[in-house]
Amino acid sequence: MGRSHRDGWHDAAALDGTTTTPRNARTERHANASGRAKAAKLARATLAAGFAYFVVVFAAGFFLGTVRVLVLAPGPGVTLATAIELPFMLLISWLACARLIRRFSVGPTWRQRVGMGACALALLVGAETLLGVIGFGRSLAEHMR
Repeated sequence: MGRSHRDGWHDAAALDGTTTTPRNARTERHANASGRAKAAKLARATLAAGFAYFVVVFAAGFFLGTVRVLVLAPGPGVTLATAIELPFMLLISWLACARLIRRFSVGPTWRQRVGMGACALALLVGAETLLGVIGFGRSLAEHMR
């Protein structure tokens, strides 16, 4: 047995890499714990950004939808009014997404970004369904049409 200047105490088996030295085991446990903490932080940021994205897009849609129904639809019709509203909703959604990714430090991988969007989409669908059924008195079947 001897002492390595880099690895701490080791035995003969550690020299060929078949076992983990005590110092490396501690480092590995610490790396795993910090990796899990980092993953949890990214998950929280992704969900928080998804919720904020939902709030921004829902508020914009509620406002623009009201303008569309009360101001635009009576003149050119529902289809043209929706076509006029669509680019504004897309622009707001795009700008909000970019801003919230930076604000909440959402991770750079596609999984975190898709997670943010999926969270927002699920909340939007749920909120829209509740608003249609409870707020406007529609049945669930009417809302789904």
